[in-house]
Amino acid sequence: MGSGRLLAVGPLTAKMMLYLASLATAFVALMLGECISVGTCYLIAAFALLACVSSIIGVVNGAKTDLLMSDLRLYAYIPALCFFDLAIRSQRAVDLVSKAIRIASVVMFLACASIIVLVLSGKLTVVDVLTYVSVGSSEDLMASQEGIGIRLFYKGYVYLGVGVLFWAARPGWKSKIIAGFAFALIVLSGTRGLSLAVIICWLLTWALTIKKKSAVTRLVAAGILVGVLAASPYVVSVLRGGDQISSSNDDRLLTIRQVEAQVTPGSLFWGHGLGVGVPARREHMEITYLEFFHKNGLIGLAIWVSLLALILERYLRLHGSAPAEVAVPFVSGVLLIAIDTFSNPTLNNPIGLSMVFITLGVLGFLGNIARRKRIFARVSV
Repeated sequence: MGSGRLLAVGPLTAKMMLYLASLATAFVALMLGECISVGTCYLIAAFALLACVSSIIGVVNGAKTDLLMSDLRLYAYIPALCFFDLAIRSQRAVDLVSKAIRIASVVMFLACASIIVLVLSGKLTVVDVLTYVSVGSSEDLMASQEGIGIRLFYKGYVYLGVGVLFWAARPGWKSKIIAGFAFALIVLSGTRGLSLAVIICWLLTWALTIKKKSAVTRLVAAGILVGVLAASPYVVSVLRGGDQISSSNDDRLLTIRQVEAQVTPGSLFWGHGLGVGVPARREHMEITYLEFFHKNGLIGLAIWVSLLALILERYLRLHGSAPAEVAVPFVSGVLLIAIDTFSNPTLNNPIGLSMVFITLGVLGFLGNIARRKRIFARVSV
């Protein structure tokens, strides 16, 4: 609902209220004697230090206050990791999170598909849609009549992609059909990066969850997915319009050239600081890793990538065990976030970070289960 803006109470959106409630819950749990993991402590401390150092560098380099505060808002979300660490500590919690993601993707599909049908049938106009969601102030939903018919894109579509992976990982043809419909809506949105990310992660999910099948079945399934991967860029270009895609490419190339032109020996390691962009992108860049490098340098980029590295390390410890299968859609969802971040500001956003935090919590719990089983097996022997 537009990051909760359609459910706002005064200046507070639903997202803000949930965030504050999660921090309060974590605080109470810690006061009552609960403990967070070492990994969570490391990540919060590392990002707190990065935010402080990068803010100082940004001020020294003349960062404007509004741009600096805009960047710092992201780091203010990092403590929410404590909540996910403390809340996801049972199989029931893991199952509930998985179910919530699947249901949310279906709700999002039905809502956005209904908007498209209403616009194409003349019951609504693009202006009606934009006015209702206050896109002028939130920019969470974008709608236009470019390409063929209507192009509708919502920033939360990344969870439609994550939903595709969770449905695809479930047995049964009904789950696969739901995943297919959700993926079709993503392609119709004309987002190349997200579409390709979903295909790549769908292939990975299939490879990690497929049971013993015949060679022909595997070959046919792989052929279908590869065919979709090859055809989707063309389909997206038709739906979105060649001129619009060319302009998007030019904007990204311009940003890369401007970042490259401003690299110095010092900025290579610690960046130009928060709140300092480039002429083409004063605030945020579509290629998020490029923004990390420009503002935080290689050191800051390494801290951001450590989020993904920790998830990979925890999953590899599980690989080959029974809990690993439960973890597959969560890990694939984070991989989707990581890939989409190459072309869209996903990881540096509570939308993307929430999936990362959820997965860290799930892998932490599953890792403890696998560890206890190994200890029990050794004791039994």
